[in-house]
Amino acid sequence: MEGRQHPGRHGRRAAQGAVSGRAVPHRRTRDDARAAVGGAQGSALAAREPGLDLCGPRARGRGVALLPGDLRPEPRLGPRRRDRKVDRGDGGRNPRQALRQGASALKVSSRNRRRRQVLEFAKLHGLGNDFVVVKLEPEGSDDAAITRLARRICDRRRGIGADGVLVYWDTPEDPEAAVRTRIFNADGSEAEMSGNGVRCLAASLAARKAAREPLRIRTLSGVKTLRLCPDAGSAYTFESSMGKPDLDPRALPARLERSGPVLDHPLAVDGEVVAVTLSSIGNPHCSTFWPDLETAPFERLGPRLERHPIFPNRTNVEFVQVLGRDRLRVRFWERGVGETPASGTGSCAAALAALLHDYVESPVTVQTDLGSLRVARDPGGELFLTGPAELVCTGRYRIDGDG
Repeated sequence: MEGRQHPGRHGRRAAQGAVSGRAVPHRRTRDDARAAVGGAQGSALAAREPGLDLCGPRARGRGVALLPGDLRPEPRLGPRRRDRKVDRGDGGRNPRQALRQGASALKVSSRNRRRRQVLEFAKLHGLGNDFVVVKLEPEGSDDAAITRLARRICDRRRGIGADGVLVYWDTPEDPEAAVRTRIFNADGSEAEMSGNGVRCLAASLAARKAAREPLRIRTLSGVKTLRLCPDAGSAYTFESSMGKPDLDPRALPARLERSGPVLDHPLAVDGEVVAVTLSSIGNPHCSTFWPDLETAPFERLGPRLERHPIFPNRTNVEFVQVLGRDRLRVRFWERGVGETPASGTGSCAAALAALLHDYVESPVTVQTDLGSLRVARDPGGELFLTGPAELVCTGRYRIDGDG
């Protein structure tokens, strides 16, 4: 499809990209941009209008939906006529009613298995760690359907391509948080927390002015507060509260017959011993230090540490090199994903491990392949993560009848 990448925060025009596939009409524009992600699993349609900015302040008042918020049956192709009643194939219901059925709407009955549905989405990234954001309501949620959907969406050859999917919904009844999210890895497993993912969700909401500042998001690991940093360039930069880390190995969990901080624990891996430091940043982390990341056995040890028997729920892994008293370089092996260019909770875990070893002082700059994140620890022990999130595109993903 011909699609248009979204400009940055200040509405700069971006270059066009092209992917092949059949488009699904959504709304009449002067110049529909047809976009699809290949394969039988689904297709995306990115809205495009000449001269129209789809994010940032210049998009205000244009009547363009920037973010997902609708799950509707695929409309019939052909000319639209006002005097014709369109058979939506949904028993005459308003298509938005399907949204309120949440993920259960993704699971199509066997007698209607050939019918497809269209799911609106936004794709964002934090220093290359990319996520697809989808708004669904929780009522009647079908976890198995969401798991299948996450795997298909994250497939970089047959889907949209991402490290994870964030499903979120508004929570007006929650006095502590404006929205709630569930986070799914590329393999379909659910994550307790993602620092970059939550920041991407916050950026998607900020792009459409859909939340008040500061933004509070409820995750499986608690409520996270995000504050937008002023004039941070093309990206949306947020400072995120990450909570107080838990150093008890039972919090990860880890099968160790000890309590308290686990620093430089000798862990046997494939006939060699690796010194690991463990922490929970709402999700499990295993940090290791190396004199030079260029020669560290990242590809070999990353997956083995992730699935080591002492971690019953697996773990995220950080390979850390100390560059100075205020700077680290880190490579990330994420649970359920593999290598990623960046990780928010991984950066926090790496900085915390270096602070516990007295290698650095707060605040710490964590250098990744595509930029830097900043981690600070306050006197009470709470961690704060500051970093960018950028809106890549919005579109519509066609779901086949088997969910």
